[in-house]
Amino acid sequence: MADHMGVPEELGGRGVGSALVRTLVEGASSAGFRITPLYAFVKALNPDNPEWADVML
Repeated sequence: MADHMGVPEELGGRGVGSALVRTLVEGASSAGFRITPLYAFVKALNPDNPEWADVML
């Protein structure tokens, strides 16, 4: 379940949050897990990444 994540304000807009989500998805995929994206940021990235369909619920 991805329900929250945070990035320090000074790193905002640099793609750090997106990189964290990509790492989460890649790790879940390689471990055979699936993710329930509850956090709005994770949900927002999901449609832009159809390759995540096997991981995201």
